[in-house]
Amino acid sequence: MTRATDPPATVAEAFARLWTCYDPTFQLTRWYRVGELDACERARSDLWACVAAKRAAREGRAVARDRSDRERDAKTGYWRALAPARAGTEWRALFGGNVPSEKETSDAIEAWTRARASSTGDGATG
Repeated sequence: MTRATDPPATVAEAFARLWTCYDPTFQLTRWYRVGELDACERARSDLWACVAAKRAAREGRAVARDRSDRERDAKTGYWRALAPARAGTEWRALFGGNVPSEKETSDAIEAWTRARASSTGDGATG
């Protein structure tokens, strides 16, 4: 079986994904994690795309499967990874003085480490 983000390779796999999507355990997990039930639109469209591809192959036609949405999502991703300095400047631009500078952060970490070491009495930092 392929990854859940990849289009299913066979009609059986597409049907299994749709069946799993309608499973109460999956739906309750989705409700708990996301706060809404899954309408299973992606699994349903994957099943119909697989059926259409199989029908086209049987009839000798070529069908291009629509993967543009998944490919775009995989390339861009939800989160942007930034260098710490750039992330700090962007966060300070958004939130002003509520975001400490890198120097303030490193000083706070050092102070916490010293306080922890002195509270244990052995001088260890771990």
